[in-house]
Amino acid sequence: MIDSETIFPNHFDVDLLVACSVLRAAQDQSAELSCHGAGIISDVMVATKGNTVSGRCGSYLIDTEQAGGWSADISNLVSKTCMGKSDCQLPAPVFGEFNFDDIVVLQVKCTNPHARIFSDVGAGCCRTATGSSGDYTIFKKTTFAECKALCEVQTSECVGLEHSKTGNCEIHRAPLVKTVTCPKSKCLRFETPLTDHAETASFGAHTDFHPCTAATVPVLDREAGFQTTSNTDGDTLE
Repeated sequence: MIDSETIFPNHFDVDLLVACSVLRAAQDQSAELSCHGAGIISDVMVATKGNTVSGRCGSYLIDTEQAGGWSADISNLVSKTCMGKSDCQLPAPVFGEFNFDDIVVLQVKCTNPHARIFSDVGAGCCRTATGSSGDYTIFKKTTFAECKALCEVQTSECVGLEHSKTGNCEIHRAPLVKTVTCPKSKCLRFETPLTDHAETASFGAHTDFHPCTAATVPVLDREAGFQTTSNTDGDTLE
């Protein structure tokens, strides 16, 4: 339980990239959330009363049964007010009616808007906005972690990947917006958190070669390195 001895208007953890604020709202204290130049607020991780949470900034644990709908309401308020900003101030009156001893605990995630991260497109085979399988290079006999690493080292080209349980890894160069049914495969984007998919999904080469429907790529042993084959046929799936 967070009590009055742990009150602080603003704290930033440079290692975890989280900003926290613990305040006694009924005493007209304001919440200050700042990324201190390390990025922008990208997620509301904790927004609740002090008697429903324990721990410290960066590792709060919430008693969801006690928090109830109040926590969701405050989380939505913080999200609408602070998301996308590097600094945000919430005056006490915005938190509504409080008892004298009510303490508000807030924690947000800070993200470098230029950093690239993986995000799920969905289960199945990757597809571009036109429905094609896109422009990509295949690596064989990879683990999921190796596939992600291959994408990360090709940051100038890789905008997403598809990995199958058979070890096929596709490093995609055309934006991925959806998936189609394909057993044992999953599709991920590699992007900045604020990418607008509607604006970026209209370019790139489109092809119809896919490991789910074609198995003509030669395979090397892992000790000899990953075998690669590029796909740039340019056909579009119907």
